[in-house]
Amino acid sequence: MEYSIRKKDLLILLVKNNMNQSDLCRKVPIERSYFSRIINGKTLPSEIMAIKIANTLNVDVSEIFEMKEKV
Repeated sequence: MEYSIRKKDLLILLVKNNMNQSDLCRKVPIERSYFSRIINGKTLPSEIMAIKIANTLNVDVSEIFEMKEKV
């Protein structure tokens, strides 16, 4: 399973949680450069990383990621 990010939804959730991208990276934890690549669609997060990001924002993974079958 692959996860592509819903960037707009993620940014809205960051604001609702009174966080910026750096705050999220510290709490997950995740390297800022890796997170930037996810946000910009240059890389896809692993299932575990998608879940960690969603859990940090207190939402279901489906609220910020689209799940796609690997081809």
